[in-house]
Amino acid sequence: MVKKTSKATTPETTSVVEEEPYAVPECVETSLRLARIFKAGQPLGSPRAIMLRSGLAFLFDPLAEENSVILVGVSENSANRGCDVTVVVSGEITLKNSFRAGMIYYAAAGGLLTCKLPVSGISVKMGIGLDADTMLVQMSEPLLLS
Repeated sequence: MVKKTSKATTPETTSVVEEEPYAVPECVETSLRLARIFKAGQPLGSPRAIMLRSGLAFLFDPLAEENSVILVGVSENSANRGCDVTVVVSGEITLKNSFRAGMIYYAAAGGLLTCKLPVSGISVKMGIGLDADTMLVQMSEPLLLS
């Protein structure tokens, strides 16, 4: 949030608005992107579908129904167990040569992102490729398949 202050001026001029700097919190939200930093509970690759368990980041497993409520987003960086991983919850993620433009990505076993529509387990659309380097993370509601 940006604080604004006004300076009084003479009637012949308009008021001046100055912006004061502010600290960026660990959870950064903009109109384009929301990302969070978590500790990795296991070695994580990137980009991968990430779920939380006991506050730690793990690779998403679409075969366990209870995992549908703990899926949080897509990992932006690789991380070893106990290290920080940035997870994009919504908005753009940029990773060189990782995506295909116009393709819809779904969460698959091992946290992999795939363009193949799941036929069993939990189906979650993770986002759409904008170009070779960028995906728009926009997760759908989980759908339990038979």
